[in-house]
Amino acid sequence: MLELLPSPKENIVVLKVSGKLTKAHYDQVVPILETKIKQFGKLKLHAEIENLEIPSLQALWQDIKFDVKHYNDFSHIAVVGEPEWLAAMTKLVSPLVPAEIRVFKKEERADALNWLVG
Repeated sequence: MLELLPSPKENIVVLKVSGKLTKAHYDQVVPILETKIKQFGKLKLHAEIENLEIPSLQALWQDIKFDVKHYNDFSHIAVVGEPEWLAAMTKLVSPLVPAEIRVFKKEERADALNWLVG
């Protein structure tokens, strides 16, 4: 599931990412993100990861297309979650992404939002 949550500022997108992602999830969220990118230029992303499963192939394809198209459209990314693989994966991909990325534990959610509000 991709769920937009309330945000402290309009240029910050707060997403809850959980369960198995499908193309339908991306079809709902991507137009909102693209509208915000047009409105604000670069966005800041707060992604709360919970019980994430392997996405469907269609969802994976939607994610890749979005990531390629909007490679430079995020200045900061806060990843919030517990699994150790999440921190390891973020560390692995962060040199490939122009955005500044930080990982926060679940109980540090407020710190993650404060960092983005900055």
